[in-house]
Amino acid sequence: MKNRGLTLVEVMVSTLIIALVAGAVFKLYSTLMRGVNRSYYRVLAWEQAKREMEALKTFQNNSADFAALRGLKALPQPVRIFPNCSVASPPGALNRLCVSFNNLPESSCAVYVQPMLLQSGSEAADLLKVEVVVNYRAGTQDVVGEDRNLDGNFAPGPPPAGEDRNADGRMSSPVSLVDLLLDRTQ
Repeated sequence: MKNRGLTLVEVMVSTLIIALVAGAVFKLYSTLMRGVNRSYYRVLAWEQAKREMEALKTFQNNSADFAALRGLKALPQPVRIFPNCSVASPPGALNRLCVSFNNLPESSCAVYVQPMLLQSGSEAADLLKVEVVVNYRAGTQDVVGEDRNLDGNFAPGPPPAGEDRNADGRMSSPVSLVDLLLDRTQ
């Protein structure tokens, strides 16, 4: 009876194949975990944008609050909302917008307000277009959105001096909600 063992070359080749497969599996796992991490933080950012928009919708039921919101269209920069309002708070009644960012600590939020135009070209007094934009850091990864340093201040112009990467003159992010708000007190 012949002894059918493996030669040293066969053992080394099979070990090399197993090592290559294991390396590929670990690389795939690492890439998948990074994707899961990004998705997790994007969901948190969407939840934050929804909370901000819901807070803005309460302004429809109070004429003074709605007037304060309408007054934002004259500002050159958007209203900036910071985590726990630690850096700055919006003026007057708008300080209610500072909802907690506990789930998304490294983030900034901006609110843009635009009047809706009628067919005649005049502004509708009771209808506003409101956009909530959330920029955030996905864990230890890069910042998502144009506010690269997450300070809420938007530096116009192209990088490196400014933060306007798409040259639209406003802070942009993949996490952006737009809604129409109607003054319900009239």
